[in-house]
Amino acid sequence: MRGLKNFQGKLRCFQLTGGLCLTVCLAAIAGCSAGAPMAAAPDAAPTMSLSTSKSSLVLSAGSNASSTILVIGENGFSGNVDLSATGLPEGVTASFSPATTPTSSALMLSASKGTPTGSFKVTVNGHSGKNSGSTTINVNVPSPSFTLAASSASLTMAPGGTATSTITVNGQNGFASAVDLTVTGLPAGLTASFSPASTSTSSVLSFTASSATPAGTYPLTINGTSGSLTGTVAVSLSVPSQSFSLSASSTSLSIADGASGMSTITVNGTNGFSNAVALAVSGLPTGMTATFSPSSTSTASVLTLNAGSTVAAGSYSLTIKGTSGSLSSSIAVKVTVSAPGFALSASSSSLSMAESASTSSTIKVTDHGGFTGTVSLAISGLPTGMTASFSPSSTSTSSVLTITTGSSVALGSYPLTIKGVSGSLSGSASVTVAVATPSFSLSTSTGSLGLTTGGSGSSIITVAGSNGFSGVVNLAVSGLPAGVTAQFSAASTSSTSTLSFSVASTVTLGTYTATVTGTSGNLSASTNIGLAISGTNSTAAVSVTHPVLGFNVLPGSVRRLYATVTGGTTNGVSWTVKGGGVLSSGTGAWVDVTAPATGSSCTIEGTGPYTVSSATQFTVTA
Repeated sequence: MRGLKNFQGKLRCFQLTGGLCLTVCLAAIAGCSAGAPMAAAPDAAPTMSLSTSKSSLVLSAGSNASSTILVIGENGFSGNVDLSATGLPEGVTASFSPATTPTSSALMLSASKGTPTGSFKVTVNGHSGKNSGSTTINVNVPSPSFTLAASSASLTMAPGGTATSTITVNGQNGFASAVDLTVTGLPAGLTASFSPASTSTSSVLSFTASSATPAGTYPLTINGTSGSLTGTVAVSLSVPSQSFSLSASSTSLSIADGASGMSTITVNGTNGFSNAVALAVSGLPTGMTATFSPSSTSTASVLTLNAGSTVAAGSYSLTIKGTSGSLSSSIAVKVTVSAPGFALSASSSSLSMAESASTSSTIKVTDHGGFTGTVSLAISGLPTGMTASFSPSSTSTSSVLTITTGSSVALGSYPLTIKGVSGSLSGSASVTVAVATPSFSLSTSTGSLGLTTGGSGSSIITVAGSNGFSGVVNLAVSGLPAGVTAQFSAASTSSTSTLSFSVASTVTLGTYTATVTGTSGNLSASTNIGLAISGTNSTAAVSVTHPVLGFNVLPGSVRRLYATVTGGTTNGVSWTVKGGGVLSSGTGAWVDVTAPATGSSCTIEGTGPYTVSSATQFTVTA
């Protein structure tokens, strides 16, 4: 290299890991040879350093703060490190857990209540033999303070009422001193008290409003003082206006002339209203008076209305007004005044009767409007041959109307009018009388009877008269099968009779209809009873008509048997065969018999209530 030929400096070569040679020229490079001998580099000494998980802490007076101190080993360092802290402000102590560690330790800083406020730099030092390291933590000790909070920031209370809100002291930065509480902004008539008046936690603020407290919404301020520290919270208090309303137990009254009616008027106070209310009424018609008892009240008063005899009938709207100082309220009451009068009604407005008979209905007088007079009764619309009488003919309550028909009254329906008169007042009621021919009908207590052979049964026959029928009815029964007899407990009756049936054991089983007929003069009526007869008839007989060619037949040939049933039905014969024969049917009036393949003798039998016999080699039994 030009210009460096005469350089007399020294060269040093360091052998690096991996066999590479690095030549370092301290003064000049000329003359360095890659193959020149080199000295070995010395090993680096183990060292350590410290770090913290939190480089900045807020430490309030009377509280603790922590950070983790980490030991960082280098070049194979693995020894224990002794930890300590310097730069601690007055009132702050430090503790390590553990105080000696090869890895990490929890640093706890504790500040007493008297620790001064400010920012401090705390140095954490670590020593391990000749090795040492440190790290710093910025510590801020803030000033203690407090705030106030209200459980109810908006309150409503009526005059004469109370309300409460809980005031809470929220200490900050270690504040735990007592706070003196006051309130400002109170209107006239409103007082406030704290329980307790000085607290480090909470106090109940109670408001009391006098009845004279003016209505309105008031912004109040709750103040807290502790030494040089202060705090406030706002509370809004609303005092609504007092008022009242009126209500009536009866807003609609009906009063007759000369009578009275009552309704209770109630004072309903709101927002603490409890003063007396003076009551008055307007809209009274001529001849009607009104009184309140009492005339002034804070609760309720009874209004009595008296209608004189001169008050004109009609409906009137009255106004009930209440006044208390500058407050007032009103309610409407409707009064209906009715003139005295009456109405007639009949207990039976529709009557049915026969010729030459009588019937009755009660006529009732119903008064209204204070009517107390006597009503004279009369009737119109009577046809020829019909008469009527009242008992009594004049009444203030009721009278029995009796109507009588003669034999000459024509059949038909007649509308009658009952009229009542009392002075200038009158009323009427209608009664319809139907004159018809007397008749009757029959009915049975059982529409059908289940009877067994050799047994009995009964049903009650009832005579129901109509249109005045009251005669005696002669009863008879027809349609009975042979072997069934019937008997009435009363063969002639105007009411009921029990019909009893007796069934002989020889009666043919089946269903029959018995007809009961009743006669009374030229009148008649009937009703039916169904008879279902069942059971066992041991006397029924069955005869067999033999085949024309007889029974001596070839094997496999067919012959027909006919059954004739006496005292029963042919459908009641059931056929079976023994001895190898074959039957064409199991039931019926006849059956075809196929002779067995060998021999010509077999027995035919049947089941059921009938016995079939024959003198032939075949024996048929049913």
